[in-house]
Amino acid sequence: MGDVKALAVARTLVDGDLMGHDTFGLALLPGYIREIENAAMACSGEPEIVSDRGAGLLWDGRRLPGPWLVLSGIKTIAPRAREIGSATLVIRRSHHIGCLAAAPRNVRCSDAEQLRNGVALYPTHRLAESN
Repeated sequence: MGDVKALAVARTLVDGDLMGHDTFGLALLPGYIREIENAAMACSGEPEIVSDRGAGLLWDGRRLPGPWLVLSGIKTIAPRAREIGSATLVIRRSHHIGCLAAAPRNVRCSDAEQLRNGVALYPTHRLAESN
């Protein structure tokens, strides 16, 4: 896993613990490591843009690390929300996102402020893919 993705995961897990959400913090690390070892979490690549309608965006997360996808998503839609007034990103097939409440702590101040003023970020994932 590259440094940027690893740092996003590490910060999210540590911040989850520091915020008191220990079941969404470092307790997830052994499972994340198993998922990497079993190739159930992708360690490289970028999300696929499935649909982009300006204020609405859909990504296929391709089982990439959820915390990194969330932070990347905020960085992608925050400028749109500033320009348009609101923006929504849906991420399908994301790996587990950890503690979503930690995300604003790990983005630029202006992007974190935008989370409170018109950005909706909804990562979605399934624990098991249906056939």
